[in-house]
Amino acid sequence: MAEKYETKTCPNCDALITPQLDYCRQCGTYLHGTALEGWIFQNLLGGYMSGSPGTALLCILIILYYFLMTVLAGVDSFLGFTSYSLIQLGATHGPSIMQGQYWRFVTSIFGHHDLLHIALNLWCLVTVGPIVEKIFDRKKMIILYLVTGALSMVTSHVWYVVVQGGPATAVVSAGASGAVCGMIGAAWFGARRLGNEAKDIADGMKRWAILMAVWGFFVPGINNAAHFGGFAFGAALAQFVPLGLAQTVQVQRALSILTFGLVGGFLFCCFLMLQNLHGFPASFEDDMQPRAIFGQVYSDGAATDYSAQARYLRECQELLRTDDIEKAIHVCQVSARLNHQIPQSYIFLSILLEQKGDSKKADRLKQIARRMVSN
Repeated sequence: MAEKYETKTCPNCDALITPQLDYCRQCGTYLHGTALEGWIFQNLLGGYMSGSPGTALLCILIILYYFLMTVLAGVDSFLGFTSYSLIQLGATHGPSIMQGQYWRFVTSIFGHHDLLHIALNLWCLVTVGPIVEKIFDRKKMIILYLVTGALSMVTSHVWYVVVQGGPATAVVSAGASGAVCGMIGAAWFGARRLGNEAKDIADGMKRWAILMAVWGFFVPGINNAAHFGGFAFGAALAQFVPLGLAQTVQVQRALSILTFGLVGGFLFCCFLMLQNLHGFPASFEDDMQPRAIFGQVYSDGAATDYSAQARYLRECQELLRTDDIEKAIHVCQVSARLNHQIPQSYIFLSILLEQKGDSKKADRLKQIARRMVSN
């Protein structure tokens, strides 16, 4: 892609520079953003990752998040997580979001259901990400991933909880595919703006979009709402985001600050996930839900009557009239997380919260229960 650059001067020494230069040849000032960006993309992600450092950074964050999930849930979960563990570790989940846990819209685009799930999404990201970096640049690519990914999960929540309601309210979802679809939409419509010189890219992204649509139609359990939302927002943003490198050092630095601000926001969402997890186990050996890889069960769950779900639901009900209100609330909170598809588990917890005087949280839980039995 031929690009025309205007000659500029270094903000530090006034030497002549052009936007494609990483460093000023006279004073060594990093010209593509902040010093943090220079260290990460030029040093930490140098070598074989230097061709697409934005994609490499995202892949590293996704892998590290999966490693964190495994550490918290136990090595038995490395191949696949149960729904309970996914909820505990940041997946989107209607009742949790209705209780104000909006950070899940971010953590969910880094978490994954199982090993094959993360492998497929990383493969797609490694394929599409460098194309978006080539059309826009690495910082705008990271921004597009984070924004379209979060908005894809917002779309999923609106569709399953607000529109459908009923059992769909309790849908648990995680994965980078909504953000990847955002990358596909951005690459397709960004390439169209470049005209004939990028026609092959646009045609390739069109085929990818068709493949993702067919995949979602025939494979059960795919979050098509997130896929559609990510693609639509990626395509829309590609109409307005400037193509190629920013032409001034000032804009480069502003983009750098925005990029790492959003990455910092992701890290803060991880902190909120850990804070929400504090005091609650990330997994149970007697979880009745089986562990599976892309729908194929490799470890059967516990028998229903002897499962953690049944045990905590019974104990919660028995503690409704206890004097130890704090213990009862904790047990019923665990029960609600384990039995996230059962409206009664939220009703039990709301009764205890009303006894404690927290009517606002109690009313919210009742609303969740009503939503789960609606439609």
